[in-house]
Amino acid sequence: MFRRPVVRTTKLRHSARFAAKEAARVLDGAERSSLTNHKLAKLEQDNAHEDPHANIVWRKDLPNFEDEMIGGPKKKSSRKRSSTTTPCGQNQPKRKRKFRARRFRNFISALDEANQKYRKNKRLYRAFFKATAPAPKIPGRKFCAPCGDMGIYSCIRCGTPYCSIVCRDVHMDTKCERWIR
Repeated sequence: MFRRPVVRTTKLRHSARFAAKEAARVLDGAERSSLTNHKLAKLEQDNAHEDPHANIVWRKDLPNFEDEMIGGPKKKSSRKRSSTTTPCGQNQPKRKRKFRARRFRNFISALDEANQKYRKNKRLYRAFFKATAPAPKIPGRKFCAPCGDMGIYSCIRCGTPYCSIVCRDVHMDTKCERWIR
């Protein structure tokens, strides 16, 4: 009369031996350094876009934060500032135009610009690009990856420092190197 529904298991086969090996996998020094280089490359790609606020049109009714508000409103000068006309028809002082003309760029483009600037003078070029600081006398401090405190312990898999069991659990869940690849 009543049929029982067919129960199918949707679980994939699971090997406890493989899971234990994956959990105990330790990264060697070469793999750790390649992961560090990968992270640095991602950081250098950050801010690789144009300034999103570059096309903002300044309105005269908005307060200018460069004006002094302590002593009351500024007295108007008898001399008129030189200004340029924007496509919208509003006048802008040269100071604001220079600020808008300055664009934000990423590290690679700034390095290329400095490279072209110093390439003409070989002595300055060598001095600029080969300048290094001496090796530190004390070892570098290790900070906890999740919270930023002093990292006393380090992860077995990837070597990232952490300070407590709570931070270790956060690191294992989100930041451990096994999730990068």
